Amino acid sequence: MAGDAVYDKKSAVTSFARYDGKAPYSEGPYVSPLSSIRATRSKADEKNTLAGQAVAPGQKVLHDKFGPGTVIDVSGSVLTVIFDEHGTKKLAKDLAPMHAVNE
Repeated sequence: MAGDAVYDKKSAVTSFARYDGKAPYSEGPYVSPLSSIRATRSKADEKNTLAGQAVAPGQKVLHDKFGPGTVIDVSGSVLTVIFDEHGTKKLAKDLAPMHAVNE
């Protein structure tokens, strides 16, 4: 048998009896990985967005990171804003940390 491999013949039916169904990760209720992200978001963060506010093209905004900018397009809850020093960005108005600037 030089060079021939020897294989054990296995049964045609695969048994999953060796798995007990009690995997350590399956115990307890399912917890979404996103729940921890939602939990870290405070009410103060929600107040610092444009959620629930009417936004129109031409409106001035101030973003916490990108600074002052002007809204150039509104598509649903997505704003296209051109910032003075950071160029054009598409931002979700419900999530982006910015507020309207009154001139």
